[in-house]
Amino acid sequence: EQFHTIGDLYCQLWYDDRKYPVVVGPAEYDRIYPFIGHPDMWVSHFVLCKLPEATSLPYGVSVVPSKCAKPANQLLVLNRDEVVKTDTHALCISPMNNNFKEWEMVIEWIEIHKLLGAKEITLYKFWISHDTNKVLESYLKDNNDNTVNVINWPYPPLKSNVWCQRGALNDCLYRMGHRHKYVTITDMDEILVPRRQGEDWPQLVKRLHALDTEIGAFLFQHISGETHH
Repeated sequence: EQFHTIGDLYCQLWYDDRKYPVVVGPAEYDRIYPFIGHPDMWVSHFVLCKLPEATSLPYGVSVVPSKCAKPANQLLVLNRDEVVKTDTHALCISPMNNNFKEWEMVIEWIEIHKLLGAKEITLYKFWISHDTNKVLESYLKDNNDNTVNVINWPYPPLKSNVWCQRGALNDCLYRMGHRHKYVTITDMDEILVPRRQGEDWPQLVKRLHALDTEIGAFLFQHISGETHH
C-alpha cells in the first residue's frame, strides 16, 4: 500500500508570458488500476490540475510535492491548438515488451490495420529488439506515411505492473481521442476483423450503430485461430 499513497501534490503551470510558474493545488489524483495485490513502486495515476480562471492554456506542467519545491521535470501540454475531431479510427497497442523480436509481425500488423481503416496507429516501446526498432524507425522516417506514432515507455521492468500497461493505454486514449471519433485498443497478437466479406472498421461501426445509436463503446470477444466445432 505504501506505493499507492503518494501524499499531497501541487501543479506548477508554465505559461509563455511568465518567467515563473503558477502554482495550483493540492492536485487531485486517482489510481488508474486500484488493486493492492501488486505492491509495485511504479503505479499509474491520473493527476488532475485545476486551471486558474480566465487564463490561457499553459505550455507545460510540473508536478511537485510542495508549493515551493523545485521541479525535476516538465511535461509539455499536448493539443493546445483547437483540433476538429473527425469521424475516423485510431489504434492503440499495449507496450511492446520482452525484447520483442518479431519485426515481420510488426509490419504485417501495421499494414493490415491500415487496410481495415486505422488512420493513426500509436505503439508504446518498452523493450524491443534492434531489428524491431529499425522497422519502427523506418515508419517514422517515411514522409508519405503519417499513420504511425512511437512512444518511448521506459519503466523499470521489475517495478511495474504489466509494464504500466494501463497507464500507456489511458495515455493513448487521451492522445487519439482528441482527433478521432473511434479509438481501438488491442495487443500485438490481436486483430479486429469484421466477419462480413469486404467490410472494414468504418463500415462495421456504421452497421452496429444502426442497431443502437446510444452505444458508447464496443467490446469484441476474443477467439483463437483454431477451428471450433
